[in-house]
Amino acid sequence: MRAVPRFLAAGVRRAFVHALRGLHAPNPAAGVTAERAWKLFLLVPRLLLARPHATGAAGRAALLERIRAFEAGCWRELLEAAPSPEQRLQQSAGTDAERMRERACAQVRRGQLSRARQTLTSAPLAPGNAATLRLLSDPDKRPPRPRQPMPDDIASFRAADRVHLTAAELGEALRTAKRGSAAGLSGAAVEHYRLLLEDEEAMDLLAHAASLLANADAPAAVLQALALSRLTALSKPGGGVRGIATGDTLRRLVSRALARQYADTFDRATRPFQFALQAHAGTDCLAAMLRAASELDADATIVSLDGRSAYDTVSRAAFLKKLREVAPALVPYVRAWYGGTSTYLWWDAEGRRHEISQGDGCEQGDALAPALYSLAQHDALAAAQGRLQPGEFLAAFLDDLYLVTTPARARSALDDVTRTVERQAGVAANLGKTRVYRASGGPPPPDIAVLGPEVWCGGDSEPATGNLRLCCIGRADRAYGVRATHSRGKA
Repeated sequence: MRAVPRFLAAGVRRAFVHALRGLHAPNPAAGVTAERAWKLFLLVPRLLLARPHATGAAGRAALLERIRAFEAGCWRELLEAAPSPEQRLQQSAGTDAERMRERACAQVRRGQLSRARQTLTSAPLAPGNAATLRLLSDPDKRPPRPRQPMPDDIASFRAADRVHLTAAELGEALRTAKRGSAAGLSGAAVEHYRLLLEDEEAMDLLAHAASLLANADAPAAVLQALALSRLTALSKPGGGVRGIATGDTLRRLVSRALARQYADTFDRATRPFQFALQAHAGTDCLAAMLRAASELDADATIVSLDGRSAYDTVSRAAFLKKLREVAPALVPYVRAWYGGTSTYLWWDAEGRRHEISQGDGCEQGDALAPALYSLAQHDALAAAQGRLQPGEFLAAFLDDLYLVTTPARARSALDDVTRTVERQAGVAANLGKTRVYRASGGPPPPDIAVLGPEVWCGGDSEPATGNLRLCCIGRADRAYGVRATHSRGKA
């Protein structure tokens, strides 16, 4: 159950607090080890919140009986009675459309109208068959092993300073997390942890646990369990499959708090290229800058580049190396999830579990992923920028890159940027999504037309497709674009 019934809330909160107290003050002599406390805390939702078979008064009694069993220490019995992921899948039998409708109706009942609309209009789930498994395991889009070796100084790195998360920071991360976000493999959802907001001791204990995790200060078995992620296969509109990895809710919550705490650090470290991190009105700022470049010089040629499977292929070695440079205290935490080959779990339509390995990339559901991606490609952008001519420049909005150049140099500069980003950050360009625009129009720059019929957008009207849609947002004035360029360049 995602929403905890009011009559059950106090008992579930007590269960969380009991586990967190054991984590805060382990007592091995009494059998309360840190590993056992971690496992109990992570399993509380599975032990107590599986939907009972009965409804009404009988269902209420069954849920309250679980609370009594938990407080009596009957945890093994509760775990054995809890349904496995395979059993939960079988219980939700039905077509994808039926499950989607049921999920949307449940969101409406909880008052989550925007989430319900998103559920009904989002990409449908891909079929749970062998073809989808092959696409999810495609080594070109999901490398099964790291393509760049992890530097020894990263693998053995020990941070001089520890990360500290306060109860206030955890509370803010909990309050601002999206309602209805997918639960992790433990079964925990954001709504479950929000029960702790009503208890000061509970939040202090949760902040302590989060700080331990933020320093990767947890037993190896716990870190290995939290590193596992559920993989969801979505059908792409143009064909193919997009795999979305969902890490455990506690890990996502800690990442969210850390992303907020280090937002300014990441923004400064990725300037002047990156506009997606912390920049005020970053999309409008980038759009205004590109518009200004075009209006100041009608011959300016704007090249838009998109990374192919960018989040799944970005080099982990590259972003961990850069992270050590700009935020060394975070290396142990990020290394715990991305320092080796990840294992993602996907269930097919028959309820069979498949393990899919991934050696590079970062999870799109990870709040730190935008910063990690930006760090990975920053040095590549700086190297490419250093070879550009005066008046030419690069900008980025996550994996969308924008190159302002001249018609004569459009293809050579494009090739140099894409080669550099692929070599240093591991991300190849999706040349089919490349778009080239010039306000003065005319024929395409030399060797651009061979990239595809849709690449050259001309100049009769600003393109409405591809990533150059940024140029079409609002009527950004030229002065704002010039100020934006100057401000980013000073950082």
